[in-house]
Amino acid sequence: MGPSPLAIAAVGVLVLAVAGGCESSGPGAGASGPDVDPSKRMLAVSPEEEAFLCNWLAGEWGGYGGALRCEAGGEILAAPLSQPHCLMVLDLPRWTRSCPLTVGQFESCIDWQAQNVCLVGIVSGPMLPAECQLELGPACSNSTGAVDAGAD
Repeated sequence: MGPSPLAIAAVGVLVLAVAGGCESSGPGAGASGPDVDPSKRMLAVSPEEEAFLCNWLAGEWGGYGGALRCEAGGEILAAPLSQPHCLMVLDLPRWTRSCPLTVGQFESCIDWQAQNVCLVGIVSGPMLPAECQLELGPACSNSTGAVDAGAD
């Protein structure tokens, strides 16, 4: 069982300079974000918006039950199995109430992961994009982001 989607920021990713030969392909690369106000805090999204974000995230990562694979081999970014599974894994009610992560920052982190599949699970902490670092930082420490969205 490898790294999974929803707490993505926690999964870590390699240095961008190394990304040269590790481009990913599939639905995630270059897709536009969901129709949710990007300045809205993740903790302020409605249940309908949360479901929309799950649908968007799954589409970015190959569709429900799908996956993006590193063309160079190794890393796999698994999408949630279904919308209920995504909502369960995202689990916004468990996030730290002070988490300032916005929808736009969440989208940026998801996009980065989809475009850098080869790096997901390799680098962590300060090597991650700022948006992903925020999700994993102390202000959002209870967030699960994209972690464990794949099959067990």
